[in-house]
Amino acid sequence: MQVKPGEWFISGITADRDHKLWVAANTGELYNYDAASDRFVAFPYRVSGSPVHTIQQILFIDRYLYLATDKGVYELNPATKMAKALLPNQINMRINALLQQGHLLWMGSENGACYA
Repeated sequence: MQVKPGEWFISGITADRDHKLWVAANTGELYNYDAASDRFVAFPYRVSGSPVHTIQQILFIDRYLYLATDKGVYELNPATKMAKALLPNQINMRINALLQQGHLLWMGSENGACYA
């Protein structure tokens, strides 16, 4: 893939409970690290609801990947490769940051608001 500087970049890195690395790209793509081949492999997934165009950040909690996107926060089950919106689709809000604090998931939005 050939891109101009700034068109494609890594927007988030996290590790799951098995210490497997996951990488998100600003374009909505996900990759995981394959130790056997020593490279990152594309991880295709499906989205229920509005399609994801950008991923701002990823976070692994329990057995799910949480994606901060241009359409809100999505919970992705790596076993089923299915992502579902956590916030109602009508909010349609860009979420830029995620933080787990105990049982709370903090979300920072484009307009400066913080949600838990």
